[in-house]
Amino acid sequence: METMIHSHILIVDDQLDMRQTLRVFLETAGYRVSEAGDGKEALRTAKATPPDLILLDLNMPGPSGLTVLKKLKADPGFRASVMVLTAGTDMESALAGIAAGADAYMTKPFTRDQLLAQVTELMPSGRTDASKRNRTPGKTAAGRRVHAKAHPHMAQRDSL
Repeated sequence: METMIHSHILIVDDQLDMRQTLRVFLETAGYRVSEAGDGKEALRTAKATPPDLILLDLNMPGPSGLTVLKKLKADPGFRASVMVLTAGTDMESALAGIAAGADAYMTKPFTRDQLLAQVTELMPSGRTDASKRNRTPGKTAAGRRVHAKAHPHMAQRDSL
């Protein structure tokens, strides 16, 4: 029997409860998950076990998420997609993340369904190896970005 390879997602957030909630959402959807609680750990983990997608909080002590994003995107061997998760609802935070190379962004709070829809879009089915993808920084697979606040009609159940 052939073992199915699951896409690997790295969650980077300084809040343990947020990482645990995201882990539950993602693992129950079939993703393999690892975590980092700060920027230094994120850079180490991304290099040691390259993920297919990084969910990156911008507001962290030490190297900020924005600094981590810039360092990752400056590495020519880095192939993962990056989705910025931020509590900042101002456009400046979102634009700074996109300018630094984020493939998508989402503001907190968001629903489980919103998160999984964006994760699915960033990782097309059948593509578990990020190095097989050729993405233009700042774009999702469909060439659009998702901003959770732009979807008020979505149910707020399972909200973070």
